[in-house]
Amino acid sequence: LPDVTNASYEQIFNMYTADDVYYAHNILKTIEIPDDLDSSFFYNIRVTGKQTWVELSYQEYQTQGLWWLILLTNKIMNPVILPEPGSLLRILKSEAVNVVLNKIQR
Repeated sequence: LPDVTNASYEQIFNMYTADDVYYAHNILKTIEIPDDLDSSFFYNIRVTGKQTWVELSYQEYQTQGLWWLILLTNKIMNPVILPEPGSLLRILKSEAVNVVLNKIQR
């Protein structure tokens, strides 16, 4: 996967400060992966055992920072709930990740 250092959740959803003391994400900014995106951009994996989103991100993208992209791709809203062992997840192919990230950042 090419350089994705600007792909962390914190970079996509800018951090805001108030009086240089409080930090917050703009949670009103939303991103959706379109349902009609060409299926050739994806592949499926089956979750084996108890895995966290961060582990899955590292397994598929060799970085822990794209956990949020796996959740968005699968329309999962709560990152605290771990994937069920045996469940099928749709994964955005590595070659499409930077294209998607660039569009999100614009």
